[in-house]
Amino acid sequence: MIKSVFLDLDGTLYDTAAQCVPASALRAVAGLHARGTRVFVASGRHMSELHGLPLDALAFDGMVLTNGSVCVDASGTAFYEELIPRETINDLANEMEHDFFSCQFFEPTESHLDFVDEDVARACNLEHPLGIDQLHRVRELDICQAVAFANEARVRAFAAAHPEVVVTSWAPSCYDIVPAQAGKVRGIREMLHHFGLDGDEWLAVGDGENDREMLRAATYGVAMGNADERCKAVADYVTDGVDKDGLLNAFVHFGLIA
Repeated sequence: MIKSVFLDLDGTLYDTAAQCVPASALRAVAGLHARGTRVFVASGRHMSELHGLPLDALAFDGMVLTNGSVCVDASGTAFYEELIPRETINDLANEMEHDFFSCQFFEPTESHLDFVDEDVARACNLEHPLGIDQLHRVRELDICQAVAFANEARVRAFAAAHPEVVVTSWAPSCYDIVPAQAGKVRGIREMLHHFGLDGDEWLAVGDGENDREMLRAATYGVAMGNADERCKAVADYVTDGVDKDGLLNAFVHFGLIA
């Protein structure tokens, strides 16, 4: 019996093209709560990025954020954090200074964007590019995730030289760098333990590269109809798209709601 559900945000719960949470998704989440099922977010997003999303009508029992490096309860209080070693952040800052590419750094509660060009502004939904030099600061901060806006080969090479981090992607030229000990599955395990839930009775829904690990690990992994093919390949079930009542249809398929 499924007792908890973990939902990715962008492309899963949140329709990024329409910039809304579909009405059917709102009903689906409400239906889970009505049956006593715990509902959690499992996203690559940082806490500071959630305020601009239309999530006020939704209730979550907790959130796995920044690809599993931070877990918060329903009140937003963090109970688990995994940080990137300071030496690794220093090496990343050195490469940025040498090759001049942009990177966004996330502390558990704050974010820092060092340099913004048009590509970065578009990826981050910023209307006005900003010029903010934060490299002198991030070397001394507790960083749980970095997002590099750079060539894939460059970012993958950095990760290969630093096994203490792993890389995943959510858009072209946008790469999340997270602690190797983190990841959505690690964050989910911490969440399940925090709430005393059975680790073998959970369902996960996602659509991107950074969701594949949790779809494989879940009791049932569901890929959205709009998911990339690699995500669909590891799923137990492929539902409809985010704009085609995908969440609602998936929960009905598994008997989680009527």
